[in-house]
Amino acid sequence: MECVLCSVVSKEEQATILYEDHEFLGISPLRAMAPTHVLLFPQAHYCDLPAYLNAEPESVGRLMKTASLLASERGLQSRGFRLAWNFGPDTNQRILHPHLHLLGGARLQDRLA
Repeated sequence: MECVLCSVVSKEEQATILYEDHEFLGISPLRAMAPTHVLLFPQAHYCDLPAYLNAEPESVGRLMKTASLLASERGLQSRGFRLAWNFGPDTNQRILHPHLHLLGGARLQDRLA
C-alpha cells in the first residue's frame, strides 16, 4: 500500500502546504476538524508512531516545537490549542505515517475522538 503522506512529500499528491522545512511538512487536512487544523509530519517515512518515537525521539521533540510555533503564528496561544497523535485501530487511524494534528481557533469538543 502506498503512503499518501510520502506521495505529498514527493509532490506526486497535491496538498495545501502550510509549513515546510528540511525535516517536516505541514498541510491542510482534507477534512478539517477545527478552524485551524494542520497535519504535521516528518518527510522521512516511518511505518508507525512507535517506530518514529523509538528511532527519532529528538525529531519528535522538534516536531512538537514546530507545532507550538505554528500555533503561536496563527494566534492560538491566548485561547489554547490541541496537539494530537493517533496510533492504532482504536483511534480510527487511516494513515500509518506518523502525523501530528494541530487543532485550534474555536472551543474544541471535550471528546478527543
